[in-house]
Amino acid sequence: MDYRLTEITPCIVRLVIARSVQMTGIRRASRILGRQVLNSAIDLDPVIWERRAMIMRGLCARLPDTACLSRALALRWWMRASGIDARMKIGVRKTSGQLESHAWTEVDGHAFGEAKTVLSDFLVVDTY
Repeated sequence: MDYRLTEITPCIVRLVIARSVQMTGIRRASRILGRQVLNSAIDLDPVIWERRAMIMRGLCARLPDTACLSRALALRWWMRASGIDARMKIGVRKTSGQLESHAWTEVDGHAFGEAKTVLSDFLVVDTY
């Protein structure tokens, strides 16, 4: 994938800020990063947002201590600041006797940067 620096830079900045704010706790981070939709007149372009979600996914693999929660917070924050009523969901599942959690960003039931087959295994325990 050939992404321009103009697409990668905002993703990195938002991920780093989200990771830092996340240390205050999920509820507080959620309030700080996009409590309300600022401009509801913006239309959702799923291609752009899917690309941004995938860039963030790739960056999370390279940034220390940055995983799905940071990615979900950052993407939700960016979408809400752009006028899109995005929601962050946190889910759990039990696999091989272990409890796993995952966070993702959704708009009207569409999870950005996620495989639907994976998400179907998670029970949503909280939405922000």
